[in-house]
Amino acid sequence: MKKSYFELDEDFETIIKNALPKEEIISINNITTGWTNIVYEVETGSRKLFFSFSKR
Repeated sequence: MKKSYFELDEDFETIIKNALPKEEIISINNITTGWTNIVYEVETGSRKLFFSFSKR
């Protein structure tokens, strides 16, 4: 069965970069992890985005 959650030791920077292949990524910052999600703030050349990954 394919898992539907993320764990803290995963390579989130690579996941984010793969999701934005045509964007120039300026910064990727982890925001304090909560009980249910791992959150990153990503700044590109044209916008700011938030990525939220569900934890187990």
